Amino acid sequence: MTIVADLERARHLVFAANEDAAKDLLLSLVPAIEAADRDDWLLEVYAQLGQLYLVRTAYDGTDESVRRIRECLATYAEIRAGTRPDLASQVTMTEAQVDHMICRYSRQAQFLQTGLAAAHGDHEAAEASLLVLTDDTRDYPDLAGEVPPAPPHPQLGCRPGEQALRAGSDPPPNVAKGHPARGVRPAERTSRHTR
Repeated sequence: MTIVADLERARHLVFAANEDAAKDLLLSLVPAIEAADRDDWLLEVYAQLGQLYLVRTAYDGTDESVRRIRECLATYAEIRAGTRPDLASQVTMTEAQVDHMICRYSRQAQFLQTGLAAAHGDHEAAEASLLVLTDDTRDYPDLAGEVPPAPPHPQLGCRPGEQALRAGSDPPPNVAKGHPARGVRPAERTSRHTR
């Protein structure tokens, strides 16, 4: 299989609630992606891992995915701004492809940041993040529907207040800010964390 096909297969594994297999597949692709020097594929790995960790409530993993995505994109933004001429000759993509990649994965990082804010009960920050997602595809309409909701998971439902957030209203009054979602005790949440 090609790396692109494996990336798609990993996405299907996550949607089938087979997160362990998806994570193993994604991590196994990293050496080949690094050898191929394809930052766009590496960004896709980070985005998928971030979504997977978000669904599994492994928020440190999601934070790390967001950090790596933004770090990589910052380098490309510097190259596009002309402040990293030492790296410009190494870029094999066209300027349009780089700009598209920056937009795509900035959205992915924003989506993950939105999920983290909602998971931590910061509904105001989550709403602000959602507004950014609805207004950043003017130049790339093909990306407008790309950031999907988190995949369904049999053991995890929507966090309290997410439905209200999507509807633009306040979270239910019985959802105290900062309390664990769905009444899951911290010990139970830790058992779902991945390595």
